[in-house]
Amino acid sequence: MMNIGISVEINTPIKQVWHDMAIDFPNIANWYSPVVKSYELPDTPRLSGASCSGRICEFTEDKMGLQAAERITHYDEINKRLEVKVDIFNTKKATMIRGNHASFQLSEISPARTLLTFRAKPDLKFLGRVLSPLLQMTLCSQFMDMLNAFKQHSESLRNRN
Repeated sequence: MMNIGISVEINTPIKQVWHDMAIDFPNIANWYSPVVKSYELPDTPRLSGASCSGRICEFTEDKMGLQAAERITHYDEINKRLEVKVDIFNTKKATMIRGNHASFQLSEISPARTLLTFRAKPDLKFLGRVLSPLLQMTLCSQFMDMLNAFKQHSESLRNRN
């Protein structure tokens, strides 16, 4: 099984980072360019305290194009932890990943700085298991791009206030 763990420091207070990450969860398309459109996961119950049940991410303009359904499986505002189960849809047959289990953990570094730790456990298809060293490098790079885009988004929101 593949396990990925990466972190980024964000120059924003933890309360604001939690809002940007967890409360505004469905709106990833506003700050992460590979996602063309995103919206709340329909017809799915919300966990206690959660602002939404999850999100749908569309990666192309084509309604039958690549999509991900990200269902929130753990929501802990007190400990600033969010976990999601990701199912990938409308993929080509040669794809290497079925889905992913991911977690986002926030830790306060100082009153104005937050550490965001992201962990992923991709569910690999046969081809993904065969090519796992290369796939792990690619996924780490893509996840780091996502965290850096989130960092820029969260810091820019802070600077506007």
